[in-house]
Amino acid sequence: MRKKNLQYNVDGIPYVPVKFVEGVRDYLEYWVYNYDSGKLERQRRYISKKLSKRDREQQVREMSREINGLLHQGFTMGLKQEQDKILKTLEAFQKANKIKDGENGERANANYRSYLNILTLYLKEKKKDVLPITQFDREEMFLFLDWLNEERNVGPRTRNNYKDYVRTLFNTLMDRGVVQDNPASKIKDLATRSGRYIIFTASQKVQLEAYMKKHNYRLYLYTRFIYYAFMRPIEICRMRVRNIDLDKGIILVRNNQSKNKKQKPCVINPQLMEIIQKMDLDQYPEHYYIFGKDRMPSPTFRHRNRYSEDHRRILDACEIQDEGLDMYSWKHTGNCNAYLAGVDIYSLKIQNRHSSLRQTEIYLSTLGLRIPVELKTKKW
Repeated sequence: MRKKNLQYNVDGIPYVPVKFVEGVRDYLEYWVYNYDSGKLERQRRYISKKLSKRDREQQVREMSREINGLLHQGFTMGLKQEQDKILKTLEAFQKANKIKDGENGERANANYRSYLNILTLYLKEKKKDVLPITQFDREEMFLFLDWLNEERNVGPRTRNNYKDYVRTLFNTLMDRGVVQDNPASKIKDLATRSGRYIIFTASQKVQLEAYMKKHNYRLYLYTRFIYYAFMRPIEICRMRVRNIDLDKGIILVRNNQSKNKKQKPCVINPQLMEIIQKMDLDQYPEHYYIFGKDRMPSPTFRHRNRYSEDHRRILDACEIQDEGLDMYSWKHTGNCNAYLAGVDIYSLKIQNRHSSLRQTEIYLSTLGLRIPVELKTKKW
């Protein structure tokens, strides 16, 4: 390493600040002093390729600033560090969860709080909440997952979700130099059952639409954006009057509205266009939520859970109790009917805002579509 890169922290210990390196996998490189080896050791933090160029640049700036700050303040490695500088396990998880709480959406935050409650229960029950976070290793990770299975009786999918949650917490702690390894990073997911995408039958669709038109017309309008534009419920709740451009025939889902933080448009098809034109949205200020307070255009946000509760009451009233049917079933039903009506797979990819055609292929297959024609016409 070149001497001019060498700097010293507040305790007079040398370090080399962050440098961005481009390659097959872009990463941030820095050198930190290890008391055990008595020398500087190179560390890397990889940058996700899934982010947009703008988001990647922002992540590089933020991570560089945080890591350089930690290095200057005295972050080092090795067992000879002062033990009181090492966070306790529960304290570390709470810190990481709070950091993610500021980055996630409302639904993800609610899930994270639930996961943290169960993780806290485990740590306190096993009296491991006050252990140093560095002692929460791969073996401890498996003990936690086994406890979920034996004591909480969770299924494979839920177990995988908890594993991913702990992995996310450790990634956050690694980014901030609190730990050096992630004990959950290479633990395989358990196999789960597929087929969670359930659609409404033709008769169920007609029944529900008729009931909503009569008893909850605003919910009917809400579900049209799911059925025709394939929008997610939370995106519709965040949708404002200004997001709809009737001249261009699109709904612009902004990056602060979407699940993947990317800004992309949804096409307004003729049926949805006719519905929107009758909503008289030009009478409201552009910043109003279209489905706000009291389900009406309003400056006050209305949470997606309220609409999910409304929809569950509609299903109950119509005595539709099929397992798996929920608000998202309108999205799956819309995709299925669009495909059967002749909409090509590339257009469905664009409307669903999928990252690849392969993702759309898999999605349609789970809906029972994309069946090889040869198998339906040939005899053997």
